[in-house]
Amino acid sequence: MKYLFISGIPTAGKSYLAERVAQKTNSLHIDIDDLREEMSKNSQDSTNRRRRDI
Repeated sequence: MKYLFISGIPTAGKSYLAERVAQKTNSLHIDIDDLREEMSKNSQDSTNRRRRDI
């Protein structure tokens, strides 16, 4: 399995480039911003469940 990490300054077009590379190479593109948002939702849900249990 090979990995490609794209980095750069804000608004440099990293996400755009990553999406295009994934399309052209038939690869999986994982958007870190989407992953971070999903993890935040899960964390908030867990916190809310714990508060209800107390």
